[in-house]
Amino acid sequence: DMYRAVDPDVQRLSDGSYRLYTLAFAAEQMCGDADDPYSYPSPHEAVTFTSTDLLRWTYEGVAWTSERGTDPGTWCSGETCWLHMGGSAVSSDGGASFAPTTLVLPEQDPQLVDVRATQRGFEMLYKALEQQDLWRAESTDGQTFTAVGALDIEGDSPTAVTWKGQAWVYTKERY
Repeated sequence: DMYRAVDPDVQRLSDGSYRLYTLAFAAEQMCGDADDPYSYPSPHEAVTFTSTDLLRWTYEGVAWTSERGTDPGTWCSGETCWLHMGGSAVSSDGGASFAPTTLVLPEQDPQLVDVRATQRGFEMLYKALEQQDLWRAESTDGQTFTAVGALDIEGDSPTAVTWKGQAWVYTKERY
């Protein structure tokens, strides 16, 4: 029980196994009356767990640390993975560890991103600061994203999945 984890993101690795990324806080830092992970004390750590069956998970370690940021957004192409959470990072070891990098992101300052692979490259759904609607951006290389436009969907922390040929978007509603 050394961590309390929120905002999970799972990637399928090139060897068929899975890596889960989650925002984690040391259990003794958790504030019982605060429901917003962004307000927890720094550092904000993205930790990883691995699995071969999506049922049993093995703790791997801290993959990325930032002073602010929540909801680690991750995406991979082969052994190259990217992470966006309070800054951007790149990994060349299948996403086990990350180093700072510069991504070209839309001017709306994307927060709470979800990226998925598409036939043309990658699609990013994100919450833009000071905006109610979610936004969508596209990339052919996983590093340079161009805004396509706002979606008529409110909420934050988007997650997109493809099921039976259709894209489904799930969001977290704030009250």
